[in-house]
Amino acid sequence: MAVDTTQAPARERVARALAQRPEGTTAATLVEATGASRPSVSKALTALERDGHARRHRHEPEESERPLPDTWYPTAPASPPDDTAEERPQSAAEPRPCADDDAEPGEEAAAPPAASASDAEPEGAEPQPAVRRTRDGRPVARPGQLRALVAQHLIDYPDSEFTPGEIAKVLSRSAGAVANALEKLTATGEAHRTCDAPRRYQTRPQGE
Repeated sequence: MAVDTTQAPARERVARALAQRPEGTTAATLVEATGASRPSVSKALTALERDGHARRHRHEPEESERPLPDTWYPTAPASPPDDTAEERPQSAAEPRPCADDDAEPGEEAAAPPAASASDAEPEGAEPQPAVRRTRDGRPVARPGQLRALVAQHLIDYPDSEFTPGEIAKVLSRSAGAVANALEKLTATGEAHRTCDAPRRYQTRPQGE
């Protein structure tokens, strides 16, 4: 394939002709393809080799053969630098825990001892008593606690009357314990019995 010989400089014409022959070619072939003189082609090939755009293969002559001309090959152009590499955000690596500065190489820093239960409690705090429960799993009220709960329930519904069983279901307590609490509230005047059969109770209105 002939190359335009009227406009381009000799080096450019030689470079184009060489690029069209990736299988390799000789200087004589390039002279014919470019129309340039032999010295111009040789000078252009030397410059292209120096700049990394051409590669020369020298044939070692055999004793019984005539020396062969050098074969020239085009070299692949270097890939342009990837400008987007710097713009591409670098994935943030998960930070690793810092090792103890005093630890020996190859050894991991020892984990701090876990805080004991006594360390977690503030000084001077009284230990909380364990919650007692009945056989069916219901918590046992402390002295006076159930009576206060029953009294508060009656106060919350001042216009209603309740049986011990109804209050027991709301408070998740036994009906017998609630009945005893209602009798004590009646004795102290905080509640009064409105019906005997079945027994019903109501909070005592203030002023009575």
